[in-house]
Amino acid sequence: MAFFSLFFILSLYLSAQTAPVLKLRFYQGERTITHEPLTIVTSSYLSPLVSASIPSSIDPEEERKQIRRVFNLLDVRLLTEAELAWTTFARPRETLTHVIRFDSREIFLAISPSMIMTEQIVSSPNQFSITVAEQMDQEKIELLNTEIIIPSKNAAILGFEGRDGTPYFLALHLLTTPGKKGPSTGGVMGGAIGPVRAVGAIKPPRLIKKINPVYPEAAKAAGVEGIVILEVETDEQGNVVRTALLRSVPLLDQAAIDAVKQWKYEPAIIDGKPTGIIFTVTVSFRLNR
Repeated sequence: MAFFSLFFILSLYLSAQTAPVLKLRFYQGERTITHEPLTIVTSSYLSPLVSASIPSSIDPEEERKQIRRVFNLLDVRLLTEAELAWTTFARPRETLTHVIRFDSREIFLAISPSMIMTEQIVSSPNQFSITVAEQMDQEKIELLNTEIIIPSKNAAILGFEGRDGTPYFLALHLLTTPGKKGPSTGGVMGGAIGPVRAVGAIKPPRLIKKINPVYPEAAKAAGVEGIVILEVETDEQGNVVRTALLRSVPLLDQAAIDAVKQWKYEPAIIDGKPTGIIFTVTVSFRLNR
């Protein structure tokens, strides 16, 4: 009876809560400046909330400068960003996963809200469990496993090293967007099978043919750098059939789109069949100095 009462009270409490939404930014630190001017990052699609029209609580350029200063690095560059949305608070231990691919690396993120169940139901709406792992051959090497409290008005910054000692940083912002729905996993609607979003256990496809973007002369002349984030849809053969802007840099957008449309991916295989898939691609433009 006591357990039933606790469960009932917990259910009522959670039903009144709004699902948390996190803005996630993934940075790479540079102890020596050796990066290429252009970097391509492909990551799993988290939710349809990412949009250039959604203001960030902290400007990414200012955040990048803060990380560089605090951790005494020569440079820090933003590799990708996304928003992580829970569908409901009714399952407080629901774990959402995210895969980031760049160069020959795969970084796996797993994030879940923390909830302590006692007779008084101690809730920590700003506290999350975070695990970061890197794929090495056939095994995952854990790089970070921690609990973190994300301040309501500030970002929480987590730093860790890759297997080669390269420093990486996760910046997490807790957003207040009640009423938002979480990510769709695609599937069957109206009897037609549509593209599947790369979310959770569904990884984004591997890039097998890449055309580097051409840095626009107007952007060079104006000294414009930045990242363009695209939502990309591929068909059953791995061809890019649709792109949509999620983060815009006006002088760089078209160069990123023109290049990505020429890319070729391995066909995504789900339940033994090739299928279309939706994921995000981040194209970073950096000027040689």
